[in-house]
Amino acid sequence: CPEFQSAWLANLQRADPFEVERAAIVDAYTACRVRLEAAGVDFDDYDTEANVRDLDAIRAALGYEQWNIWGISYGARLALAAMRSTPDSIRSVILDSVYDVTRGILAASRDGAERAFAELAVGCSEQPGCAAKHPDLAAEIAAVDRRYNDDPATVEVDLGDGSGPRTFLVTGDDIMSGLFLALYDATIIPLLPDLIGGLADGDTSILGELVRRGAEMQAMFAAGMRLSVNCADNAGLDPRIDEDAIDDPGRLGLLLTEPLCSEWPVEPTSPDFNVPIESDIPALVMAGRYDPVTPPTGTEAVADRLSNATFGLWPDRGHGVSGEPCSNDISTAFLEDPTASVDLECLAAIDGPAFG
Repeated sequence: CPEFQSAWLANLQRADPFEVERAAIVDAYTACRVRLEAAGVDFDDYDTEANVRDLDAIRAALGYEQWNIWGISYGARLALAAMRSTPDSIRSVILDSVYDVTRGILAASRDGAERAFAELAVGCSEQPGCAAKHPDLAAEIAAVDRRYNDDPATVEVDLGDGSGPRTFLVTGDDIMSGLFLALYDATIIPLLPDLIGGLADGDTSILGELVRRGAEMQAMFAAGMRLSVNCADNAGLDPRIDEDAIDDPGRLGLLLTEPLCSEWPVEPTSPDFNVPIESDIPALVMAGRYDPVTPPTGTEAVADRLSNATFGLWPDRGHGVSGEPCSNDISTAFLEDPTASVDLECLAAIDGPAFG
C-alpha cells in the first residue's frame, strides 16, 4: 500500500490534530483497498490459520516428518497457532517477543510503549551515573512531549528514495512514537536517556534519524495484508478496546492511525483463534525487558501456559533477542535436545544497558 506510506510521510510534514492525520491514513488505506480489489485481491484469503496451512504444506513438501519452528513477534503468533493446529509435525518451538493470540494491536501498542517508557526510567534510576544525570527521566520524557507539541521542530531529511531532502515538522507526539521505534534497537537503548535529555534542552540533532527509522519501518510492511491478518485473527477480541484508544490516543497518536477493523472488513478466522494456547511441545520462550510492543510479561504468560517451556528475560534488549550471542548459544543447545534442561547461565551474566 504505497498510498499508506505516502500519507504517513505527509502527516510528518505537518502538525495537524490527531483526528485529521488519522483520517488521512484511513483514506489512504481505503484507496489501497479499492485498487487491490479491482486487481482481484480477496482480502479474506489472509489470516494466520491460512498461513499455518501454508507452513505445514512447506514442511510436507520438504519431506520432513517433524521440524522446529522459530518465530519472532508475529512469527511467534504463527508458531503458537501451528502448535494448536499441527502439533504432531512440530518437534520444538522457539518463541521470541510473542505477539500472542489473546492480544490486539492498537491499544496494546500504545500501552506497551508507555510501559517501556516507564521501564526505561526505572532502568536509568538503577544506575548511579544515569540517575545522577537524569534524576527523573519520566519527567524529562513528558517535558519533551510538551516542548515539541507547543513548538514543533523543523528538520530536513533525505530518505534516500531519490526525491531529495524533505522538510518535516516534528511534534512531541511524533517524537514519542520515534522513541517507541528506538526501543526496538538494543544498540540505541543505552543512548536514550542522554538523547531524551538533549531533546528536553532543545537539541534536535537526533530527529532526522528518528524520521528515517520511522519511514524505514513503515516501508517494511505489506500494509493491506498486515491489516487483513490482524482483523481476521482478532475478530474474537473486544473491539471497544481499540475504539476507546482512538478516542483517547494519549501521546502515542502516531501508533493509532491505522484503521479499525470495522473500517477494514474481512472474514474472521476460526472462532477459537483467540483462546489461549496450551501445549506440551518443548518450547524456549525469550523476551527483552525494554520491548515496547510485546511486553515481556505477556511473553512470560505465554510460557506459563506451555507445560514444557523455559522462559528467559534479556535485561538489555527491546523487541527481539534472537541473534544476541547468549541467545544463540541457548537456542543452539535447545535445538540439539529440546527435552533437556535449558542452561540459562550466560543470560545471568548479562547486565542491563550501559546508560551513558
